[in-house]
Amino acid sequence: MRSVSLKAVAVAAVAASTLVAGAASASAAPRSATHITDTSKKGQSVSALLTHFKGGDLTVTLDATGTSTAKHTWTLSVDGKKFVAKSYTDKAKAKTWVINDLPTGDVKLAAPASKGQVTKVTLDAK
Repeated sequence: MRSVSLKAVAVAAVAASTLVAGAASASAAPRSATHITDTSKKGQSVSALLTHFKGGDLTVTLDATGTSTAKHTWTLSVDGKKFVAKSYTDKAKAKTWVINDLPTGDVKLAAPASKGQVTKVTLDAK
């Protein structure tokens, strides 16, 4: 009888912890729909995601460290569809573009970094 009770307690404990974990993840606030900044790890690409973008104009600022003159291309997509791509070099330092008339949706910008370098991306809705 005691082993049945212990099993019941264990099942109840697992069920309760699953319920609490699910509630905590469901209440997590979405990322800002007007401003986001993300920075890559050394030598890795970076992705910045603006969820629930209302459409309109967006300012993209990209700051790449290093002295490389290698040409990189960042890509901006809305709901998984490529919208625009622009080029930059690490040596160019911070550079800003204004993208006009973006449609409503989840906006994602992906940008590479040279080996040993870091790339920082900021998306700012107007």
